Amino acid sequence: MGVGADVFAEKLTAAAAAGTAPDLAMSSPIWVRPLVESKVYRSIDELAKKEHGWLDAYYTAALDTFRVKGRLYGVWHYANPQVIFFNKALLAQSGVPEPPADWTLQQWVDYAKRIVRPGDPATAVWGLLAPTSFNYVFNAVRAYGGSIFDDDEDPKKFTGNQPKALEGLQFLADLLLTHHVAPTPAESQGQGNLMFAGRVGYSEEIAVSIGDYRKQMKQPWDVAEVPRGPAGRASFFGANGTAFTVPNTRDTAPAWDFLKFLGGSPGQKEYLAEFGAVPTLKAVAEADFIRQSPPPTNYRALTAAMAYTKPLPKLISLDLQKTIDGAFQAIFTGQKSAKAAMDEIEEPVNRALKGQ
Repeated sequence: MGVGADVFAEKLTAAAAAGTAPDLAMSSPIWVRPLVESKVYRSIDELAKKEHGWLDAYYTAALDTFRVKGRLYGVWHYANPQVIFFNKALLAQSGVPEPPADWTLQQWVDYAKRIVRPGDPATAVWGLLAPTSFNYVFNAVRAYGGSIFDDDEDPKKFTGNQPKALEGLQFLADLLLTHHVAPTPAESQGQGNLMFAGRVGYSEEIAVSIGDYRKQMKQPWDVAEVPRGPAGRASFFGANGTAFTVPNTRDTAPAWDFLKFLGGSPGQKEYLAEFGAVPTLKAVAEADFIRQSPPPTNYRALTAAMAYTKPLPKLISLDLQKTIDGAFQAIFTGQKSAKAAMDEIEEPVNRALKGQ
């Protein structure tokens, strides 16, 4: 269906309610719990148990992200851990070393300050692009040891106004508003992709961006692991995958065979050739993925990220995400302090978590 993500989820839910759902459906990690709760996705646990050793072949984070309350509902074709893409030429021109193996968030800021050349928005050079879209915010919060909820697997209480969570949010806001090493939305509006234009040093992005960088990045580039925060490194599990939606009235065998193909070695190698993202099968990642021709050179930064990549909080509805993201963006645009924005949504988020 040629529709947006929200409309796709709505149409899929309606089809399931009418008993006309397809056998399989694509999924994003943020859809897993809402569509399980809506009885759109069906568990594959019983089918998987019959495949000896099948689940052992996958990265733990890949399985955990498709689970709700312990039950598995699908398979990811590839994983999208985050790394830092960097412009090697721009770093060299600015006298900045390439990222060291165990660099920190503070080093990232210090290096970015040495790259910035402010001025006319059409020609300004920036240290980095601030990772402030919804999913990326969790990386900074977790790197500071914070959490937006009491339990990411089954959130019951909002904790986004606690000190460590606020530190992570403030770090992101400071990139834009205090250090000004990243362009604000107004400063980047109409500028196109600033990384591909050679006007940004670093950008934190998902693994699948490799495909676009290979096609569009004219200057030499590579990737590095995300910087370490006070509580360590953090990466959210982004992915594209297939969920089991077969209605009870249908034979599940054909769909199960196709799901195993899509999420198995043959299917994952097809996706690897197209996108360059990390396979969720450990054997394919440690063999085919890291043996790709450069760029990038540092493929192991991506496989290493799978060790600290975790599922996003499993929210019961997509509307709850919109409420929280509205508060995030108020912080990053300077409209509200981190504490004020998080305090403001505490009550409505807690009500939503309780189903009120």
